[in-house]
Amino acid sequence: MALRQTSGTKALTEGAMLAALTALLALVGLWIPPLQVITSFIWTVPMVVAIIKYDLRAGILVTVVASLLVMIFSDPVRAFVQIVQFGGVGIIYGWLFKKQASPGKFVFWGSLVAGLSMFLVLLLSAGVTGVDLAAWDQQLNTSIESTIDLYRQIGLLDNMAARGVNEEELRQTMEQLALWFKAIIPGILIVSTIFSAIVNFLLARLIIKKLNFPVPYIPPFRYWQLPWYSVWGVIIGLALVLFGDYMQLPGMTTVGQNVLYIYFPFILINGLSVVVYFYKERLNSPLLRVLLIAFIVINWPLAGLFLSVIGVFDPLFDWRKLGKERVQ
Repeated sequence: MALRQTSGTKALTEGAMLAALTALLALVGLWIPPLQVITSFIWTVPMVVAIIKYDLRAGILVTVVASLLVMIFSDPVRAFVQIVQFGGVGIIYGWLFKKQASPGKFVFWGSLVAGLSMFLVLLLSAGVTGVDLAAWDQQLNTSIESTIDLYRQIGLLDNMAARGVNEEELRQTMEQLALWFKAIIPGILIVSTIFSAIVNFLLARLIIKKLNFPVPYIPPFRYWQLPWYSVWGVIIGLALVLFGDYMQLPGMTTVGQNVLYIYFPFILINGLSVVVYFYKERLNSPLLRVLLIAFIVINWPLAGLFLSVIGVFDPLFDWRKLGKERVQ
């Protein structure tokens, strides 16, 4: 009985310390905004540790106590937004670390929870601030005119006119870019949440490994590969864009553009992984290595397109012959 009471007291003490540490890290980001880029990804680690060491209830309790502390010692609205945006990711990651899940499950569930959290934050922000999309669109158009006025004042319009680009053509180009940007806003939000979840996982894994807790194995970058069925995302995105343009269905075209935008970073990373593999495993000539790096750096737009093409077809053709096995 005495042993059980001591164990319970120890757990309560450690839980209080983890809650205080969670609150402190979150408050540092709120008090010192430049540090929020870092603290946003690491302040959930103590709740992850609580779940790994004890159970899911302990992690939720640490989250609730830390949230109350943060809202007491900071702006309640900002604190609530940060807790909603990252608290769920911390809890799901703690549960996945305890179950020793694969990195793929971390990316999937972390992205899903992060996406839902961001959607909830946007709804709350719109409700509190009363965001008017029409006013935002008008503000975007105003910024285009302000940019053109600035170009006129500093003489850039004259230089463009000398090269055959008049003011009206510049305005049309900017308006097209603005329309494209507005169309892919959903894709931008989704990509940002996915990469936020990935960075959060990598940093949490690094810290938890330092604390001697078990972490999932991640193969070296040169052995990363998308699953073969990932190519269907690119096919569907292209089909929606082409069919939408042909049938004059702007909504379908927009969906296709967002699908391609979401897939682009992943196929680019996959293509880069292929190049790094052959760079390390097959390319033995120092001269060819230097030329390859110079080509990628100097001709990045062309190199990015080349890497994307490689990234699309590598899961199908498996040029590295990775198969189902990965180097451990």
